[in-house]
Amino acid sequence: MVAAVVAMVITAGAGAWLTFAFQGTIVVAGALGVLQGLGRFDSGPSLSACCVAGTFFVAGFLGYYGAGGSIAFRALLSGDPGAFNPGQLPTWALLVDLGAAGVAGAASGLLALGRSPKESWRQLAVGVALGAPVLIGGAAAYKLHLVQRIGSMNMIAATILTVALFLVVVGLVSASAGSIIRAFSAGLPDLDALDAEPAADREPRTAKPAAKAASEAG
Repeated sequence: MVAAVVAMVITAGAGAWLTFAFQGTIVVAGALGVLQGLGRFDSGPSLSACCVAGTFFVAGFLGYYGAGGSIAFRALLSGDPGAFNPGQLPTWALLVDLGAAGVAGAASGLLALGRSPKESWRQLAVGVALGAPVLIGGAAAYKLHLVQRIGSMNMIAATILTVALFLVVVGLVSASAGSIIRAFSAGLPDLDALDAEPAADREPRTAKPAAKAASEAG
């Protein structure tokens, strides 16, 4: 938040009002995140942290490039600080925004995994184990020019191999995604079970006391 306020001062002085607004959004999101951490809002902490992380990420990128950040980034990479336009948002502001988004995103994930730690971490491990072969295989295929090698094979053999690889990849990705989703949703109330509960159990405050109900019936 401090970095966002500093960035607002810089952009206000340069008249970059679009970026000023984006950095202001980051300040507001950060303030809400702090209130969430202090217990001011007690519902959906994981989702709240995820929203804060998304705001930091999107507003940081849009504000940076809205202020001509791409030009500034190229100037810094070229090793010529003098080419930096003072009217643009410094690159450090983008890095801080992305770092804050990463921290808030990690907090969101840990809060979700903490609802049912044993089941969540088990499912997450399964999801990573199923997804890792796809990433490793993709890197190996790129390195070994597997696509070109398959293309040079007999058409029937190439078709059979391509379909087989496709089915394996889709199966692993689907299983991995399903496990990861279950990891982050473990511990959430069963919506079907809630729908099956009597209305009096779901909303005890609205149910009439037994004595009052009996008197009304009599």
